Amino acid sequence: EAQHSKNTRKLVQALREAGVHGPPRNIGRVLEVLSAARLFETGGVVLVGTAAYICYSAALGFYLPTTLMTTQDVDLSIVAVAIKASAPLDLGEILKRADPTFAPRFNSNFPNAAPSQFAAGDGLLVEAITNRRRLDPVAVPQLKASATGLAFQDYLTEGPENFVALYGAGVPVLAPRP
Repeated sequence: EAQHSKNTRKLVQALREAGVHGPPRNIGRVLEVLSAARLFETGGVVLVGTAAYICYSAALGFYLPTTLMTTQDVDLSIVAVAIKASAPLDLGEILKRADPTFAPRFNSNFPNAAPSQFAAGDGLLVEAITNRRRLDPVAVPQLKASATGLAFQDYLTEGPENFVALYGAGVPVLAPRP
């Protein structure tokens, strides 16, 4: 196991040195703890947005424009039906493993709702979103959080694929088909 980790770390480093982009350290660390918590394994959470885009270059075999890799956020599309099969977790506590400064951001319009956003001291924002089209946040008790309903998220979660974020020894994630 240790040798495998060492070899994959060398491979990730070689790809990064060859110019294949991976996530910045703060995003890579968040992806690492989310993956270690097995959120991507259940199919209940799909990495979307810029963080997913960053993972595509290595899998597709060509360089993608870096101008699209500049946001400081991680968007997690929650597939509530799939996540129900997993044991309850606390998204806020998981994120604190990546950076202890992560804190929930509560929506003042819905004071009784669990947070759907978590912000780190360096400005990194992690947001839970879902395809449910509602004005109020959608409760995700399996993560002790809620998710903001956004239109057209459902097509992103249909048939997502496994990718590896080029960080550390490589971080397995689930993201939309490119």
